[in-house]
Amino acid sequence: MKAKEPEMKAAVQALKDKAKAEGKETSEAEIDKVQREYADRIPRPPLKELIDQIDHVAKVAGVDHVGLGSDFDGISGQLPQGIDSAADLPKITAALMERGYSAVDCRKILGATCCGCFAKWNRWRRSCKRRIGRGLR
Repeated sequence: MKAKEPEMKAAVQALKDKAKAEGKETSEAEIDKVQREYADRIPRPPLKELIDQIDHVAKVAGVDHVGLGSDFDGISGQLPQGIDSAADLPKITAALMERGYSAVDCRKILGATCCGCFAKWNRWRRSCKRRIGRGLR
């Protein structure tokens, strides 16, 4: 995407300039459309490359330190081939299991690790509230 970035920025600026000349504002939706047009020019990587990255991080840091998040609302850029919506996420699980990851490992990678981090943060936050409520000692 970096190679196309100057070209994309120029296209966004041209869109803004045209709208300004017409006395209009440029909406985020219009800007997003231009950005997506440039992102769509980049070939989608194969799903295998995503799985290779997950596998590498899991081997280096351990599955307890890997957590994927999915945000299909407003993403720009390309997803791997075969991942078009949240309905395709089981393909990641299947590919990880083909590489020998257990169901428990997949659960950690696909969200349980993040949920554990959020739970720890919430416990810490509640303990801070209690200390503040009693006055810091």
